[in-house]
Amino acid sequence: MADSENIGPIRGDVAECLLECPEEQVDLLLRTLEQTGVADNTIICLWGDHGWHLGEHGHWGKSTTYEDATRAPLIIAAPVVGRGVRTSSLTEFLDVYPTLCELAGLPLPGHLQGTSLVPLMRNSSARLHEAVFSQCSTVDTKMGQQLLAGLLDEDGGRGGIDSAMGWALRSPRYRYVEWRKTMLNGNERTFGAKVLALELYDYEKDPLERENLAGRAEYSHVLAAHQTLFDSLRSDLPKRQE
Repeated sequence: MADSENIGPIRGDVAECLLECPEEQVDLLLRTLEQTGVADNTIICLWGDHGWHLGEHGHWGKSTTYEDATRAPLIIAAPVVGRGVRTSSLTEFLDVYPTLCELAGLPLPGHLQGTSLVPLMRNSSARLHEAVFSQCSTVDTKMGQQLLAGLLDEDGGRGGIDSAMGWALRSPRYRYVEWRKTMLNGNERTFGAKVLALELYDYEKDPLERENLAGRAEYSHVLAAHQTLFDSLRSDLPKRQE
C-alpha cells in the first residue's frame, strides 16, 4: 500500500482486497433478509459518502472538487421498483431522503432540498437535475491537524483561518469549478465575492480532467452558461466579482 501511495493509482489486486470486505457485508445483509422472510418488504439503500482518489491528479484521499472525489456509489432497491436499472443521470445525496420517503409512503417535509429519484428508478433516461453541486475547501485535507492545533474550534471559534472554498457544478457534459476566499471560524463560514480561480472540464473530450478550459476563448459561452446556472442555484452567495 505504501508503494501505491507513492506511484499513483493502486494495482488491481490491491483494489480487489479493498472491495472484498464491503462485498461480504452486503452479501450477509441480503442473505439475512432472505432468511428472515422480509426481503420482499424491505427498501435497501447503499451509498458512499464521497469518492476517493487513488493517485489521480496527485491526490490520495477525498478532498478535491474533481470527479473521482465527488462521484460515489448509490444503489437503491425497493419492492417492484426499478430492479436492475442503471442510469447515468445526475443525482445528489440530497435526493436520498425524499426518495426513501416516497418509497415508504411517508409524507415529504416541506424543507427538503432534494428530489425523489423514484421517477429515475422507473425510467433510467429521466432527467431530474440540470446540474448538481459539490463543495470542498483548501483546508479540508488538513482539517484533523487544525482541529488538534486549535486553529479550528468547532465549539466556538478562536479567530478563524483564511481558506478558499471551491464549488463544483456538474452538468451532464461539463464540470465548472469556482473558487472564492472563505473565512472559517468554528462552525461559521463567511464566503467572499472575489473569484480566486475558475475551472472548466469537458468530459466528452477530456474524461480525466487534464485540461482546464476556463481560459479558452472557444469555451467562453460554455463558461458563461455555467456561471449563469451557478448563480441561479446558489443565489445565497455574494454576487461574483472577477
